[in-house]
Amino acid sequence: MIEDPWQSRGLGTTLAQHAREQARTFGCCSMSVMTGLDDVRMLRILRTLGASRPAVHRSTADLTVSVEQP
Repeated sequence: MIEDPWQSRGLGTTLAQHAREQARTFGCCSMSVMTGLDDVRMLRILRTLGASRPAVHRSTADLTVSVEQP
């Protein structure tokens, strides 16, 4: 979670990219992400990383992001 004063500075993107790099380092081929349906910024970040279409569960979305090199 990124507190409001720190939002819109690229931290969410940087953290998501770092998580993907770490998953790659550990030999994973994908990572699972759960976020709130109202977290439009994170959903946008995950789409830019190539996330799958989300599975929606009430107020959350589950997505899968490939960590393999393009």
